[in-house]
Amino acid sequence: MSSPDFVFSLRLSGRPDAHMIGELTTSVLRFVGSPAAAAEIVEGLTSAAQKGLETDGYDVQFRAHGGELEVAMSRSGQPVWRTSRRLA
Repeated sequence: MSSPDFVFSLRLSGRPDAHMIGELTTSVLRFVGSPAAAAEIVEGLTSAAQKGLETDGYDVQFRAHGGELEVAMSRSGQPVWRTSRRLA
């Protein structure tokens, strides 16, 4: 069974919250059938968010398309971090 195509984007205000990022990422990856990748992606998102502590707010996007999941973080419209994984 193939994973569904979707885009899930959100704007997070305030300071980075590692626990919230972890819960969100784990839920999305469970939905697309790739929970094993969660730890690495959570680490990347959390690390990128922590580097911008002087900035309030950032955008996170999860995009599944054609058997691949792309996760991206941006701040003020500028890319901060991105990764992608093939979905089973």
